[in-house]
Amino acid sequence: DWKSFPTLTIRDAIAKSSNIACSKVGFRMTKDTFYDYILKFGFARQTGILLDGENAGYINPNPDKWYPTDFSRLHIGYAISVTPLQMAMAMAAVANDGMLMEPIIVDRLENADGQVTRRFYPEPVNRIASVDAIEKVQEGLEHVMLKGGTGLSALPSNIVVAGKTGTARIIHRGGVIGHNVSFSGYFPAEDPKYSVTIMLYRPRVGKASGGGLAGPVFKGLAEKMASYY
Repeated sequence: DWKSFPTLTIRDAIAKSSNIACSKVGFRMTKDTFYDYILKFGFARQTGILLDGENAGYINPNPDKWYPTDFSRLHIGYAISVTPLQMAMAMAAVANDGMLMEPIIVDRLENADGQVTRRFYPEPVNRIASVDAIEKVQEGLEHVMLKGGTGLSALPSNIVVAGKTGTARIIHRGGVIGHNVSFSGYFPAEDPKYSVTIMLYRPRVGKASGGGLAGPVFKGLAEKMASYY
């Protein structure tokens, strides 16, 4: 863990970003079950967005061949690569009470006369978990933004947000060459309308942490969006 914690509830473990707590929960599942959840959340596969060149990310698709260290690190986000779009969709699915949706980039197509020739509608992909389980995750994500949580720097002044910080080391040829830091959240927390994911690759100023660097970017954007809409 990034600091020493006493015994934590699951809610507080999310709020304080405890790697140890996440790993303890993860070990209560089998590798096959954990891998099934990875796929349900939309990781390790293309989203199907109508843009060329999409990357599916990567995880070893055979859980039987995961090293013991792979399984323990997967619980905290290592031993897997995901795209910002996948991360944004997963967070939106949590905001959507557990329903993962297909990404849409165009609302409709119109001809030169302004007539709609094609319209795109929201389409569900799959349910990632039960509503009861998702509500517990939502509660934890809201506590990330409270005193003692890692997301205070991402908290806008005019809306209630739920979200999660992310800080990951980048390993290349056996050495650490930098960090990926992120903040992913949605708002208003009580009735979500918008989800935003901020990812910064190898930031060179400030302490590398999702809350300290990506959080303020999220805050500024969320405040402008809330004011505009």
